[in-house]
Amino acid sequence: MLSKRLQSLTKYIKSDDKLIDIGCDHALLDIYLVKSDIINNMIVSDVHENALQAGIANIRLNKLTNKIDTRLGNGLNVLSDEDDIDTIFP
Repeated sequence: MLSKRLQSLTKYIKSDDKLIDIGCDHALLDIYLVKSDIINNMIVSDVHENALQAGIANIRLNKLTNKIDTRLGNGLNVLSDEDDIDTIFP
């Protein structure tokens, strides 16, 4: 279940946003965004491998590995020009 704080952030997301969630932790917000059809796909990252692994486990559990791309790294350093990101969730 998504907390009210995280749920309140979803109103700022548009379906055509090219989104990255930096510091995704357990990827709960990201899973919610995709499962609720708020966004079709996205990139998530975390600088801490254990946190990212928890997010990956949740993404796999929800069968969303084809819609949520996970990356280990610091901030925007995980992106390439081809990612074409226009929305950043810190």
